[in-house]
Amino acid sequence: MTIIISQNMVVASAQSGTSGKPWFAWRNYVTRGNVVAQFENPLFPASNLGNTNTALSWRSTSLDEQTVDVELGGSAPIDYIAVARHNLGSTFCEISVEALISGLENDGYVELINGQYLGSDEPVIIRFDEIYPTRIRVKLKPQEAPPQVAILYVGKLTVMQRGIAQEVVPLHFAYKTEVTTGRAESGDFLGRIITDQSKNVSYTFEMVDYSWFKREFGDFAKTSLTQPFFFSWLPKLYPDEVGFGWLNTDINPDAAHYAGGIQVNFTLDISTIA
Repeated sequence: MTIIISQNMVVASAQSGTSGKPWFAWRNYVTRGNVVAQFENPLFPASNLGNTNTALSWRSTSLDEQTVDVELGGSAPIDYIAVARHNLGSTFCEISVEALISGLENDGYVELINGQYLGSDEPVIIRFDEIYPTRIRVKLKPQEAPPQVAILYVGKLTVMQRGIAQEVVPLHFAYKTEVTTGRAESGDFLGRIITDQSKNVSYTFEMVDYSWFKREFGDFAKTSLTQPFFFSWLPKLYPDEVGFGWLNTDINPDAAHYAGGIQVNFTLDISTIA
């Protein structure tokens, strides 16, 4: 699980302090109809990237350098892409990101992220300066096997107004595991089988401006029970801890009136893929 930030974003994030606040990447403009790949297995087409089912995937058939393009209208702000359930790390596939900027298409593609190796097959968020692209292009240079990706998000992420208010279980250690134990009639231990495994975290936020909550988090509160999302709880300190998950309960903010206005407290109960 990791975060890749463009060179231009590193300074901006450090100066603003936003890199220490959680990120939620939930706005996604990838659909089954606007994503195409140079190579695809007919049984696992690129259109699978337009759904949120991690059991479905796009699977390339080639070891050649290749691209995955997402066609966008140029009117929506974009500052990240994210992938999950992929093999890009274990197969040493180099990934880079380019874009055609709205109104500047004649200038050709602009490089947003230069070639990177992910190091693992965990979820990854790639963040760059906000742009208005007509097309996002993901360039892949596979080495050991054709690339496979189940989830591709392209959108604008939300940086929380406040940090997490309470102690939390770090994502790397937030496993929720169900195990069946085999024992003989004699009492001998025969082994154990994991029957289900996921991760579960709970994040509480306090003293968040209600106007900010409505503007930046209101739609997320409505959609996140059915639509999964990417998140990073401390992107600056722990960029290797990125999750792809969903909410288990509604977001019900508790509001109180203070001298500075209406503030809300709320908790996110999140389950993720293991």
